[in-house]
Amino acid sequence: MALTVAVVLSREDNKARADSAAKTKAEAMANAQLIAAAPDLLAVAKALAEFADGNNRLNLTGKLAESVGLARAAIAKAEGVQ
Repeated sequence: MALTVAVVLSREDNKARADSAAKTKAEAMANAQLIAAAPDLLAVAKALAEFADGNNRLNLTGKLAESVGLARAAIAKAEGVQ
């Protein structure tokens, strides 16, 4: 009986390891895609911040003001200025 339990636990452990490896591989792929997109995302954030800075006539409120603030925070984080 104990041997049967050990075999079942071993199979469950192997499945858990396989699931974990699959998640790790998927996470690594997602991280690689994010890293590849990072320069473009930084360029968009900079363009948004520059647009807001260059248009003093804009009354930045609500979601637009929040988006510009988030863009500036992302730029600072990407450039190591926090």
